[in-house]
Amino acid sequence: MSMRRQFTLLFATTVCLAGCAVSASDIELAPPALDEVRSTTIAGLFDEPVTLAEGRWEGEPYVAGGASRPSAGVAGDLLLTGDLTGDGSDESVAFLWSSAGGSGTRNFFAVFGRESGAVRNIATTLIGDRVQLRSGRIIDGRIELKVVQHGPDDPACCPGTNATRSWSFESGELREAPVQLGGRLAVPDLDGYEWQLVGIDRRKAADVPGNVTLQVKGDQVVGQAPCNRYFAAIHDRSAVGEIEIGQVASTRMACPDDQAMPNEQEFLSLLSAVHRFGFITAHLVLTANMDGATRTLHFAPLTNDGE
Repeated sequence: MSMRRQFTLLFATTVCLAGCAVSASDIELAPPALDEVRSTTIAGLFDEPVTLAEGRWEGEPYVAGGASRPSAGVAGDLLLTGDLTGDGSDESVAFLWSSAGGSGTRNFFAVFGRESGAVRNIATTLIGDRVQLRSGRIIDGRIELKVVQHGPDDPACCPGTNATRSWSFESGELREAPVQLGGRLAVPDLDGYEWQLVGIDRRKAADVPGNVTLQVKGDQVVGQAPCNRYFAAIHDRSAVGEIEIGQVASTRMACPDDQAMPNEQEFLSLLSAVHRFGFITAHLVLTANMDGATRTLHFAPLTNDGE
């Protein structure tokens, strides 16, 4: 959204707090928010449109009493905004998934605008089956995504080829430009980014240690644990996305409270057990095996010096 529109909305909200109502024209300026997308009707995921409730939809079982059924939902909290249709108002782009009940998951993005103040699904596009979204942006009126997708030799379970893909509206329709293929997914793809821990397993940001960061610098992974700075060697293994992190070392500063040290020990233990990395809706996900269980560390991007 442009700075002028942001100022207009901020001014209108301030006036409203002083006792005046925000006009319908002010609402029209705002691109749809993610909370609105999570309860709207979307076409293009299945043969018929579906209406989300709290970001999810489930259809009837294929067989009465069966567990297998079609389902769909909003994938993560990434929302892109910008003027895609050239009408002077910003649209929103949200990311979604759908499943027909099997093992595969199809990934989509959908474009949303406003019509008389109401949220309207303008277009929905399939990105691909099990495609991993590394990052996304709207630039020069087009949607640009960096993804990891299937290459000619990748098994169905595990895409491993970097690609840059972009879409723009032409004659009212969303069209994709030729795909720009990159190399195989590898540790150097993380170099130049800084990430912040936002989840451990199913625990979300409110339940994980604060200010835990991670960066890859050459053949080292470094960052801030709950108390101390840490560092370790990191390198690729033979299979795409498979990595090995060496023995983790850290500084020896005292922790500020009783809970910080257990949090730090858990994080550093998990980090040393990591064996795979990948992406889920622009979040970096590290997968570890610990005590016979699969554990995950989820990181959101803080900075990106690599683009």
